Amino acid sequence: MKRLPSTIFAAIALISVLTVSAAAIAAERPNVLIMGEDIDRDSIRRGSQAFNRTLNAIATEMQKAGYKVYDETAITMEEFKQGRIFRRNDELIDIAKSVRAAPIDVVVIFSVFPEIDRRRHTTRLFASVTGRMVDVNNGRRLGNFTEKTRQHRNVAPECSRECLVRYFSAISEDFGQEVGQVLSFKLAAAASLAGAYKMEFVDFALKDITEIEEFLTAFKGYQRHRMMTGSSDGRRLYWYETSSDKARLSRNLRLMLDHIGIEGRTKFEANSFIVTRLGALK
Repeated sequence: MKRLPSTIFAAIALISVLTVSAAAIAAERPNVLIMGEDIDRDSIRRGSQAFNRTLNAIATEMQKAGYKVYDETAITMEEFKQGRIFRRNDELIDIAKSVRAAPIDVVVIFSVFPEIDRRRHTTRLFASVTGRMVDVNNGRRLGNFTEKTRQHRNVAPECSRECLVRYFSAISEDFGQEVGQVLSFKLAAAASLAGAYKMEFVDFALKDITEIEEFLTAFKGYQRHRMMTGSSDGRRLYWYETSSDKARLSRNLRLMLDHIGIEGRTKFEANSFIVTRLGALK
C-alpha cells in the first residue's frame, strides 16, 4: 500500500511536537573540559599557583552560567599520565576525545601570559589569556579569545621571573573570573549554531531513502545536509548539520523508523549515527 504524503507530513509534525516538548523540559548544555596549553615557553606553567587560580576561576564562572565543567585530573587519572607540562594542542585534543569517564562536548584550551612593563622606579605586571573553544565531536572551532587584565600590580624593579609569577597569582583569580564570563557568553552564542554529524543508512531500499530524506529535512533544528563520497545503493552517507543535540537527534531517528514502519537499529559512535535496517528488503 502506497503511503500518502499527508501521512508523512503528519508523522513529521508529531516528531516535531515531541522534540519541542523535550527541549522545553530540559535544554541540554554541553559538557566542558578546560585544559591548559603551555608549550609556549613564555606562558605560565601548568600546575603553578597562578595557573591553577586562573583555571579554577574560569571553571567557576562557567558553572555559574549553567555549564557542566569537568575536572581534567578527576576524569583522566586512570588512563593518562598526570602532571605533564609543555603540552601541545594535538595532545590536548586527543585526551579530550579519548576520555571515557564523561562525554566531553567542548574543550576550552587556554594559555596564560604575564605581561611586564619595566620602568626605572617600578615594574607593572599585567596578564593576558589566549585560547580557543573546540567542538570535540567534529573538530569545529567555536571561537577564539584573547583577554587582558583590567588591573595591574606594581612590584619592585628588580623582581625576577619567579618573583613576577608569585605576584601574578594575586591578580589571577579576578582575571580568571573575567575570562570565564566572556567564555560563557561566547559558548552560549555558539550553541545556537549548527552542530555537524555523519549519518549512515545501511541496507535501506531507494524508496525508503527518499522517505527518510523528507524526515531529515523536517527535524527540528535542521540546517542543511549533503550526500558524502562513498555512498552506494545499500549504504548512504550524509553530512548533517543541525542545532539539535545528539540525544534529541537519536530519538527522532528512532521515531522516524517507527512511523515509516521499518525495523532498524540506531547507534552513535565517533560523531556518526549509523542506522541499519533489520530484515530483508521488500
